[in-house]
Amino acid sequence: MECLKQTIKSKHAQSLFHLPNSFLDYDELEVIIIPIVERKKTKEGNIEAIFNELYEKWRKETRFNSLIGSSSHNCYDEIVNLGMEVVPYIIEKLRKEPSLILMSLIRITGKNPVKDESKGIVKKMAEDWIQWWEAEST
Repeated sequence: MECLKQTIKSKHAQSLFHLPNSFLDYDELEVIIIPIVERKKTKEGNIEAIFNELYEKWRKETRFNSLIGSSSHNCYDEIVNLGMEVVPYIIEKLRKEPSLILMSLIRITGKNPVKDESKGIVKKMAEDWIQWWEAEST
């Protein structure tokens, strides 16, 4: 399992990872992101249906939220907990409608293929993830 080691601004780390305010005393933090490999156990066993239900609820309830609000929603965490099996479904959603759900891919895969010039532009970030997925899945 490959981990992603990255230095990020403390204010971004605090909002992404829900860290206490005391972390704002530092300019930057080095974080290690470990991909989640266990998937949520479900009665139905249909990961696609579960993902779609969680995604629609997340999208509806966070439509006007910032990254902080979007990534702190319980459905976001449940999507992440589904693991690698949902990556194709997330990529498919990004193809149709780029959204901040792409941030879940970092936590799920431990990767971050977003180019520096794409950062902050959701459509371009989604394109970078789609390109990564196409290269990985061939």
